[in-house]
Amino acid sequence: MVLGEDETAVTAWGGIALQYLDVASGRSLQLSAQRAVVFLDPGEPGDLAGLRSESVRGIYLEGEVTATDGSYTLRGPQIYYDLRTNRAVMPDAVFWTYDQQRELPVYVRAKVIRQTAAETFEGEGAQLTNSAFFSPELSIGASKVTISRRTKPASAEAGTPATSALWVDARDITGRIAGVPVTYWPRYAGDPEERIIKDLRVENRSGSGGAILSTINAYALLGLETPRNFSLDVLADFYFERGPALGVRSAWGDPQHSGSLQAYTVPFDRGTDVYKSGAETNRDNEFRGVLFAEQRWTIDPEWTAFGEVAFISDAGVVDAFFEDLGETRREFTNRLAVRRLRNNTYFGAEVSGTLADFIANEYLLTSQGYSVTRTPEASYIRLADDVLPESAPGVLSYFSEYRVGRVSIAMDEASAREHGLFFNSTSLPGLGIGPDESIAESLRTQGYFEKGVIRADTRQELAAHLRAGPVNINPFLVGRVSFWDSSFPEFSPDEDDHYRLWGAGGVRLSTMVQRVDDSAYSALLDIHRLRHVVEPNATLWFAGTTLDRVDLPVYDQSVEDLPHGGMARVGVTQRLQTQRGGPGRWHNTDLLTLSTDLVFSTTDAGTRGPYGRFVDFRPELSNPGDYGVADLAIRITDATSFTASSIYDLDDNQQAASSIGLLFRQYPEFWASVDLRFLNPQDSTYLTFGLGYELTEKYAVRFGAAYDTDESRFQNASLLLTRRFQSTMLGLGISTNEITGETSIGVVIRPYGAGGEVGLSNMGSRLGGE
Repeated sequence: MVLGEDETAVTAWGGIALQYLDVASGRSLQLSAQRAVVFLDPGEPGDLAGLRSESVRGIYLEGEVTATDGSYTLRGPQIYYDLRTNRAVMPDAVFWTYDQQRELPVYVRAKVIRQTAAETFEGEGAQLTNSAFFSPELSIGASKVTISRRTKPASAEAGTPATSALWVDARDITGRIAGVPVTYWPRYAGDPEERIIKDLRVENRSGSGGAILSTINAYALLGLETPRNFSLDVLADFYFERGPALGVRSAWGDPQHSGSLQAYTVPFDRGTDVYKSGAETNRDNEFRGVLFAEQRWTIDPEWTAFGEVAFISDAGVVDAFFEDLGETRREFTNRLAVRRLRNNTYFGAEVSGTLADFIANEYLLTSQGYSVTRTPEASYIRLADDVLPESAPGVLSYFSEYRVGRVSIAMDEASAREHGLFFNSTSLPGLGIGPDESIAESLRTQGYFEKGVIRADTRQELAAHLRAGPVNINPFLVGRVSFWDSSFPEFSPDEDDHYRLWGAGGVRLSTMVQRVDDSAYSALLDIHRLRHVVEPNATLWFAGTTLDRVDLPVYDQSVEDLPHGGMARVGVTQRLQTQRGGPGRWHNTDLLTLSTDLVFSTTDAGTRGPYGRFVDFRPELSNPGDYGVADLAIRITDATSFTASSIYDLDDNQQAASSIGLLFRQYPEFWASVDLRFLNPQDSTYLTFGLGYELTEKYAVRFGAAYDTDESRFQNASLLLTRRFQSTMLGLGISTNEITGETSIGVVIRPYGAGGEVGLSNMGSRLGGE
């Protein structure tokens, strides 16, 4: 101890531990080192084991120094801590903190680290990483960095509580791999979770060349704080053959409104499109691009408004860049709509149409070949009004629908060649036309036209709910009146009616029987008691019309394309249920589910397609025919499931479609799946399978493939091998498509805690979301 006129100093050595407790805030600071000097106010310090913080001016520690308050940790050879100003300085230091909400660790190694406030730290000559190792694989260098914690206020409108998040402000930033600088940016400010580069991909495709694809957080790039419930990303890409590309991806929302914007363009495309058919088209400095935007407004608890816009530059751009959007996205359209939901009623009105003269959705292209424009159309629906609420509640229900508007057809004017079908062998099975023909030309020869038609339609249904002992009896009657201001002479010259009367009636029958066997037990099959549920059911239905559906152009299948004649469905659904899990964890499981149906139709009912389907709640939406349907699902164990389904065409005495599948999932160590699917009308059999296996704690492999057994070629096969490092996951991926002749190679890098992915992926997921 050294007593002086200006201050008193207490020295200690041999392993020191100090604890500082702020009673007012509850904040606790723990310090440990080999040696320490405590600077006090002048005079005798008294009991050294319980010094009051007011008398402590500062603390100097050296030798394996560690300082922590539970949220932050500092390590280094020396530190001086000024308790009165809540400031500290440590040379050659390591700063560490952890964001519990995002599970994001942050390490900072710096020549000097200073604590300038209770929750603010500054570092000079710093290196940021998410790894505790001295030489991380990936890191960010900065000449100066400030780390603080900010509180985001609660939002009553969004229903989100106040949260605490890290904030990093760095200057002269260098991205480093194994300590070697590879990129530079003058400044970054933001939440570490809001990383500048959200996604970076380097890939090469044998058919369309190599590319560098990146998704950049615009707010983080500019050093701005991202607004609550809003995101804005820039897609900055470069194709070695096509040239540069640029896009944006944005999303916003709160309980009152939400929306999104996705746009992408290759302004001077000079590359090659490779279609699914394997055909190729060379581009000559063409502008290519898409834009999709949508918005929802919640006006009040009942009223909601919607808007969406879709722009597509040409018939091939979706297949070339965003293949999954063409396969799975809802219809690309431009629409303004309002909706009101109140109790059991619905009101909707919309104006919709397309700006393009081609179809980009594959399901529309390969089915009807056109989209429907509504300028405008309104509808009103009431569901299950109780007709006898006082005398016989629930016995008689009334359903009613009304719609009126102007509708027209927007045909696909692009040739089959523009959709990548260059030969009769692909265009005829795919679209039913030659390579140089368009669907529009084919539709016009059938009598379809683009002129708008005023249409009014109403549907009324009365349904009863009766019981005869254990049997449920539900008879129903349906009446429909439809009007068009045209008689469609081009489509059906023999008909001149402007209206159609359509009516149907039927009955649904169902019951249930069950048996429980508490003695059933099998350790091998994990069976502990059995419950067998049998549900026989049947539907009988008959409809008549004044105007056959073949004499009408189809604007909506649920309006114009209504079958008539009779249909009958008889079926049985069986379930075997057991208990699994063990004492304290018992849960009911469907061990086996088997559904079998037979459907018979009168000859005048016609067909809607090659695959039979019966829609029980509205039989008029069914596909008539004579067929049998069987669906089977077996939960062999909680980790293993087997499924099978089949549609048997009784008219042709052969399978129309069938599939079997097996799934095993012991997450996350191992999973495997296999599915075999046969489509007789297309004479196609497909085998798909996937596998994921963690070989060791560091290595894992994933494999997936889709094999066309008729063509004896892989539609797609991909392999991804990953290896875990101290701060990142590194992977090598390869995929091939024997139909298009493309092989792709890419690298995957995923920093722990930061999310995102770098590697081989499709463009559609980048444009459509995370």
